[in-house]
Amino acid sequence: MNSEGSDVLKALDNTSLKVNSGQIIGIVGESGAGKSTIGKAILGLLDPPAKLVSGEIRFLGNSLVGLSEAQFESLRGNQIGYIYQNPMTALNPVLTIGEQVIEAILANTTMTGKEAYNYAIQ
Repeated sequence: MNSEGSDVLKALDNTSLKVNSGQIIGIVGESGAGKSTIGKAILGLLDPPAKLVSGEIRFLGNSLVGLSEAQFESLRGNQIGYIYQNPMTALNPVLTIGEQVIEAILANTTMTGKEAYNYAIQ
């Protein structure tokens, strides 16, 4: 229970993040700081009973709050990507990170291999 006597645990409070179009970011911080929670909230992947109780999440000017699973699925991988905290389970150790980024670009766009390579190294 928190100090106000409710059983609500705030994993994130008063958090703001702006990512410009085409920008790629990494979020770093101490264990338990909320890095994974931010990513999961943005992509609609919070594990129940976790939920967004206030605030907003916007992407390209549109609210992501309340989207259906099908709507989130159309965004994931196509317009928004997320690599989980443990790279050994999220990434293939046999391939370079660059190869995996290019693979994701090719799977989710109409870019050619050369275009995907050039985009990945930006």
